[in-house]
Amino acid sequence: MTNSERKILHEFVSGGLAIIFDRLKDNTRYIEVCEQQNNSEQVADALLHKLEKDERITIRRHYEGEVVKTGIEIDEAYLQALYDGEIFPDELIIPQDPDYRPTHKKISEEKEYRKQKLTEEAYKWLEEIDNLFCQATSMSASEVFSYGFKLGGNTLD
Repeated sequence: MTNSERKILHEFVSGGLAIIFDRLKDNTRYIEVCEQQNNSEQVADALLHKLEKDERITIRRHYEGEVVKTGIEIDEAYLQALYDGEIFPDELIIPQDPDYRPTHKKISEEKEYRKQKLTEEAYKWLEEIDNLFCQATSMSASEVFSYGFKLGGNTLD
């Protein structure tokens, strides 16, 4: 992985982490584990202070290295998932354009209106067309994301 890919991936992962931490704030199991970690940290610190300074430094460096190693592994997992097509940015991104929601609402209302007016067969045909359009839009958005990722990597080199 090039340095530019790493920088872009870091930004991507950081954005994802913000979403994850926002979701975790209400996760009772996560909160419980964090509390257990805080309690055990105090006990571990007390035990560490019984050791010589160089021994404490060695242990801390080991665990700091473990954290860094895990971070690198997570970054690589994200990157592999991107390459494998397992992460769909177009499903995670909600456009900030002020016209997006009204337009989306109008589409939903129009579909409901057509559902009442069309025969069942004609409406199923319309849904099939809509599904194909959504698939094509998703493919296009994925390509745009991929292109942007590569372009960003090239500009950072």
